[in-house]
Amino acid sequence: MEKNNYLPFCRYYKGEEENPYKNGDKNLFWFYEEKWITLSINKDDMLGDMLDEYISAGLSEFNMMDDTPITLKALLFNRYCHWYGGYGLIEDAKAFKKFYLNSYKKEG
Repeated sequence: MEKNNYLPFCRYYKGEEENPYKNGDKNLFWFYEEKWITLSINKDDMLGDMLDEYISAGLSEFNMMDDTPITLKALLFNRYCHWYGGYGLIEDAKAFKKFYLNSYKKEG
């Protein structure tokens, strides 16, 4: 698949060369969506590892009917754990759900 196939799933990254957001969550979300597309196109194993972690945390059915692909959620969860986690997968998963709904899905 090509970049244009993934763009409709992105809330912040629209294919720009440079990040239009200078700071804050929007800046990071733009960066993570751009990386998700790159990893997806390149079929990078890192994305599979993130998906395994996401599933292990019990998140495989979390908001599964929304418009965000599970691999993008897995990347967001991985980055959430990196920056804010450290309490164990289950505890981090609980906190991630709130973060995802209150920050990623409500921004824009």
